[in-house]
Amino acid sequence: MAASTEISQLPTIVLPGQSIVPTTAAVPGPGTLVSSVTGSIHSTILGTPKLTTEVGAALPKLSIEPPSAAAPLKLPDVGDNVYARVTKISRLEARLEVLGTEDASGGGIGLAGGSEGWGGVLRKLDLRERDRDRAEVGKCVRVGDIVRAKVISLGDQSNYFLSTAGNSLGVVVARAENGELMAPRSWKDMVGLRSGCIEERKVAKPL
Repeated sequence: MAASTEISQLPTIVLPGQSIVPTTAAVPGPGTLVSSVTGSIHSTILGTPKLTTEVGAALPKLSIEPPSAAAPLKLPDVGDNVYARVTKISRLEARLEVLGTEDASGGGIGLAGGSEGWGGVLRKLDLRERDRDRAEVGKCVRVGDIVRAKVISLGDQSNYFLSTAGNSLGVVVARAENGELMAPRSWKDMVGLRSGCIEERKVAKPL
């Protein structure tokens, strides 16, 4: 009964570093880790969370199943939320590779495969809603971060203009300087899942 209750509460898809359930609800399986910092089980990969109950086990096992194939691709349009990887930053903007669009129904992410991603530009003034002119690109995003952003303009032929100005927008996946996965700590910083190190980011509110 406990397992079926937790299954009904699991998200459809999870991102690396995302907190899923407390350790009182399940034991970690493939694709997950337990954070000594948060006391929760976190995903280490993109995929679908699954709970399985073994005979005699006190708690179900939580594992993450990677997607078997990319969802049908949908070209981003103005107003769409997309996931993008930061590839380069400067004082005035960040350059990104758009990896795919977010399914508006919440059913998943349409991912571009391999080098099929599209270009994106995140300008300093589009990083956050408040104190836009005081935002610092390098303190909001770093190379390698994956962000959830909104398409605000189709831009030129090679780049979409993106914005992370919104509570649900910003960094969703990040690794610390030491390489460990990080989880949101507040809207402006993230915490390492093992060491507890803290780094600044413009963080997206978890869905």
